[in-house]
Amino acid sequence: MTERDITMGLFTKGASEYRKGLKAEEAKDFKTAVSLYEESAKKGYALGCYKLAVCYSEGLGVVQDYRTALSWAKDAEALDIDGEIEDGVGLYWRLEKKVHDLDLAEQRAAKKAAEKAAAEAKSAEEEANEKALIRRSEEEFPYEKYPPEEFSDIAFELYKAGEYEKALGIFLRYAVGGVAQGQYICGLMYQGGEGAKESKERALYWMEKAAMQGIPEAQYECAMMQTKLDPQIEWLTKAYKQTSNQEIREKAGARLKRLGVSVENL
Repeated sequence: MTERDITMGLFTKGASEYRKGLKAEEAKDFKTAVSLYEESAKKGYALGCYKLAVCYSEGLGVVQDYRTALSWAKDAEALDIDGEIEDGVGLYWRLEKKVHDLDLAEQRAAKKAAEKAAAEAKSAEEEANEKALIRRSEEEFPYEKYPPEEFSDIAFELYKAGEYEKALGIFLRYAVGGVAQGQYICGLMYQGGEGAKESKERALYWMEKAAMQGIPEAQYECAMMQTKLDPQIEWLTKAYKQTSNQEIREKAGARLKRLGVSVENL
């Protein structure tokens, strides 16, 4: 028996279970080893706690669990008064960092999930409000009473008079029906908070629909609303190539040049 064996207290409570655990681990019987290390640890044996921490850290005989591993590593450090366990402190700090990183990852995931849920709830509310606007518009301006060709004139007159909600109701009817210009106008009204609460999401939703139907002004607006470079360049390029509006062409071209895109060959 060496001096270190005496120091580590091989004849103290938990030592026997610890040694049996070592033999089981050497035989690759990790489940038995974990059971024995746990018996040792519960009797207050530092090495038993340490080996249990290692098993939980590496998933040997148990489901990998860094938090449980850290708990046993803390006990091992507290019980190892003389600091005889090699890598005891090192294991503790590695697990501390691992658990810290896990906590941060879980917090980020929870925040992302909450943001997604909030965005979905907001989208559902805005869609419901749109349906309500359309329903009120259909009641006030029924197709039976007003010829379809008059609707746009009515909508613009309402807009000029500051009746934004009623105007938006009519434009939404056009937009839902697939009319690109109506979709573009709805996008503009959501951008400015006219007729409904300002909403970047609904503005982009209707702008993209209009842009996909080839409205250059909508394509340019879509580009300006993007947070990523590639879709911004894509919409600017379409606006630059398709528009007959010189102002839009110049603005799109200038923006593309600032983004490092040569417009000479477009």
